[in-house]
Amino acid sequence: MSKTLVYKFLQNYISTHDHGIFLLPLPTGYGKTYSSLDYITDQVIAYYKKELKQKPKFIFVTNLIKNLKKEDFEEMFANKGYPDLYEKEFAMFQNNIDNIVENFEKVKLPVEICITESCRKLKKKIKSYKSYDNPRADLEIKDLYKKMVGEAERDFRKDVRKYLKDELKNSPFEDWNQVLKSPEQYPKYLWIFQLYPTAYIYSKSVLVMSMDKFL
Repeated sequence: MSKTLVYKFLQNYISTHDHGIFLLPLPTGYGKTYSSLDYITDQVIAYYKKELKQKPKFIFVTNLIKNLKKEDFEEMFANKGYPDLYEKEFAMFQNNIDNIVENFEKVKLPVEICITESCRKLKKKIKSYKSYDNPRADLEIKDLYKKMVGEAERDFRKDVRKYLKDELKNSPFEDWNQVLKSPEQYPKYLWIFQLYPTAYIYSKSVLVMSMDKFL
């Protein structure tokens, strides 16, 4: 499969630098996104084919996260014959509120978390926000509902921290490093990663976020 000039430029630049920030300020239509995805997925695949000794790490930052769809990476991995690497190595970071709203009801939380007042309150606020989140909604009122979700999420996060602190005391490990580096080996704690995907920063190769999230 032939590679674009942008791909070759990326390849040449990155091969001569161990790490750092690479800014690609090309106009629309030059294939920045496609070439970047092509290069990044090639490198991840190369590691799994044992063509690279060190696992690569890419942080893809974009002005507007909506311009880069998760499905683009999923399709790229699939087209290259490695569909499983999308789930294994890719994570897209939203802000805490958007992620909580999207995933809270899908995640099975520990009983100790479910019975907290902060959890019950957050569930109620998310339900209220979702019931009002429609194309005809007044934006000011919608923002107010979202702000209330954010306030409830902060209280909820405090209880999550307390739970994890207590959990660590009864665990066989001294800190959370080994869980953060290999979360798939600890299914008991996967709910943390589902609610707060930024925890994947230690284990996954491809991290995508908006400029606001990066800063």
